Formats: sequence, C-alpha cells, structure tokens
Amino acid sequence: MSDISRGAMLSGRRRQTVGMRPGAPCYRSSRRGPSHNRRGRREEFAVRIQMSLPGAERKPYVTWSLLAINVFIWLLTQAVGAVDDANDSETLLRFGAMFGPNIVQGEYWRLFTAMFLHAGIMHLAFNSFGLLIFGMQVERFFGHARFTAVYVLAGLAGSAASFMFNSGGVAVGASGAIFGILGALVAFFVNHKDMLGEMGRRSLTGLLVLAGINLVVGISTPGIDNFAHVGGFGAGFALGMALGPHYRPIISFFIEVRQFSDENPFSARWWVVPVAVVLLVAATAVGSFTHPLGATIRHLNNAEQLLEDREPVLALGEVALAMNNSPGYAESYLVRGRVLADLGDRNGAINDLVWALRLDLHGDEREEALALLAQLGAIAK
Repeated sequence: MSDISRGAMLSGRRRQTVGMRPGAPCYRSSRRGPSHNRRGRREEFAVRIQMSLPGAERKPYVTWSLLAINVFIWLLTQAVGAVDDANDSETLLRFGAMFGPNIVQGEYWRLFTAMFLHAGIMHLAFNSFGLLIFGMQVERFFGHARFTAVYVLAGLAGSAASFMFNSGGVAVGASGAIFGILGALVAFFVNHKDMLGEMGRRSLTGLLVLAGINLVVGISTPGIDNFAHVGGFGAGFALGMALGPHYRPIISFFIEVRQFSDENPFSARWWVVPVAVVLLVAATAVGSFTHPLGATIRHLNNAEQLLEDREPVLALGEVALAMNNSPGYAESYLVRGRVLADLGDRNGAINDLVWALRLDLHGDEREEALALLAQLGAIAK
C-alpha cells in the first residue's frame, strides 16, 4: 500500500480553487439576456450554499486521532528495530503487516492492523498528508461517526482486495483507507452536484481526475499495491453514496439559506455498516479459498496434524502435495524437515531446513528451523 503524494498535493491546490470556500460568484448583468441572468442567479445561489454547508465549524478529531495513531505506531516500529529504508519486513510482520500465507492460516486481524503500519518515513509522510487533506473535508461533511465507518470499512475493503488479487509480498499502509475517503468525497459531490452548481461539478471533475492520476502513477510505479487503492476507492464511493449526508437547504422568505436538513441521517442508514462487514467477511473467505497458497497451506496443516497423530509417512505424502502446488514455498521445506527428523533421516532433515532458511523463512518459523538445526547438530546451540 503506497503513498498518494502527488494526488495529495493536487488536492491541496484543488481545494483552494474549486472547493468549499470559493471566491466571489461570477454574476453578470442581465444585459446578456434573461436566460443568462437566471443562470447567473442560480450560480450565485449555489455559491452561497457552498459557503454555508454544515460542518465548517466541526473539528476533525477523528482525522487528528488517526494521524497521531499512525505516527505513534511508526515510532514504535522504529524503536524495536524497523529501519527507515522500509526493508525490515520482519518487524512489520511482527506488528501486523499483511502477508497472504499468514492470512490464509487464519490471521485475519492483519487486514486491519496493516492499515496503521508504514514502510518508512516518506511512506508515512505522504499518507499523512493525504489523510489530512481529504480526511478533514470528509469528516466535516459526514460527521465523526460516518467518517470513522467509511475510513475503517474502506480500509478493510482495500486490504481484502489486496489479499484476493495481490498474493505476494508484505503489504502495509493507510492508502487504501485514504482512497476510500477520496471515494466518499466523490460520492458527496455526486449527491449534491445539482445543489452546488457549476463549482460543485468542477470539484467533482477535479476529484475524479485526481483519483485517475494517482491510479496511473500507482500502475507505473513498482511496489505499489494498486488493488488496495482500487478496492478502497470503490468501497469508499459505495459507502459515501449509501451513508453520506444528503443535505437540502431550508430557504427563508427572503431567499436566504437558513439551515440544512439531512435527508439521509446515519441513524436511518446504520444497517449499511453490518451489511458491509458481511460482504467483507465473504470476500475474505473467497480470498482464502482462491489464494495461490491456499491449497498448499491446507496440505501442510494436514501434514502437521498427521505428524502429531504419529503418522509421519502419511504426513510426508501431504507435504509432497504441498510442494507440488508451490515448489518454492519455504514452510513446505520446514514441515518436511520436521517429518524427516521424526523418521530419523538426519541428512534429509538438515538439507530441507537449510533450504527453508534460504527461501526467506519468517518469524517463529525461522526460529523453529534454527532450533531444529541446532538439535540435529548442524549448527552450534
């Protein structure tokens, strides 16, 4: 999950020119004709509506809290050994980074925790800037509860999309959630394009161009998790359409906007949240079943169960099936090394354990392989 630095900077400029605080309305004299006069009045009225939309005085406490959490967790990873060049995947995995094989084995919480981890200071900085720019706008328009729901659910949708379609590598970052709030902002302008007039439509066009630029940059840049971006944006837009406010102005006798009514209150649309959770669970289940390593891991789990049941020969057969599915998977060599050690084949076990380490075994499995090698006398204890 990568940063959206260029997009965030574009958003900063766009917000000033076509956002919620425009300059004086472009109203011209009626000498241009009655139809032009009516159009100018509509645009002037739309500008007044934009300048008086609800939420201008709302403090974006959730956005600030998310920024603080991201910075705190990044500092914590640095304190325990993560390096600034983003190459220490071991530390990120210990803190909850996404890694397909771990999720297939039931560590579904990684879909959530990965949203708060970042691979280096620049990754954190770019995502923080994007969260600040888009988060403050969406939280002010949507309110604290709806913004929190969109951020978390869109971030989980980005993680689920990454898990389903991007099976390799360690993935971290908040950009799936940030693309989600960008999608929610697009939905807000779609829902209010008539009320906000030409300037609102320009804002909508600018946001769509911004999202497109970021996706193109992501596609052309190595190491970017575009599936998380697309999944987050799509979920954010859908949630914005379903959960977002539908403001309607209440006009006074003197054609002034007295206040706004929300025709789509969160209290009436709360059911969208559990429905979204069910869909995310279903998507994750499908991802677990269709993951390239899904069958391999199921065979390895069977092998470990058979080994516990004192059936090492049958366990060896399950490992062979796993290796046939994924020849270069490190844990297959670890499990076969354990089985061969149990069968008394010391040399075969040592060979497999060494291969497991060469194939970049992670975490507790790496420690287990080293301990077995020491037990077999291949390395010093």
